[in-house]
Amino acid sequence: PHSSRTAAVQQPYRSRTAAVQQPYRSRTEAVQQPYRSRTEAVQQPYRSRTAAVQQPYRSRTEAVQQPYSSRTEAVQQPYRSRTAAVQQPYRSRTAAVQQPYRSRTAAVQQPYRSRTAAVQKPYSSRTAAVQQPYRS
Repeated sequence: PHSSRTAAVQQPYRSRTAAVQQPYRSRTEAVQQPYRSRTEAVQQPYRSRTAAVQQPYRSRTEAVQQPYSSRTEAVQQPYRSRTAAVQQPYRSRTAAVQQPYRSRTAAVQQPYRSRTAAVQKPYSSRTAAVQQPYRS
């Protein structure tokens, strides 16, 4: 009959559940205790546990996320200080990378009138040795 076989297969809720699905107040002592008791090691209130996990911003952040002005000295310094080696403003770093046309081009693409002194001098000056005018 159903009432006898179920002793091993489908016991009533109150007997079998002693190991499987006990009522909330008994089993939960190890699984889901009320917030105030178990949470002492799992989810303590913010002000107590957070002393080591999530301290308030002003205390923990001294080593993790300090305010921008202090930590950024080594991680994300303001643009004008750190950028001296990473992303300096265009006019300073570009002296070696992308100088304005008029300064860097002295060795790469000088204006026609300065570089051409050795490459393509104007006709009237270079021709002094190649094709001098008829009168000279």
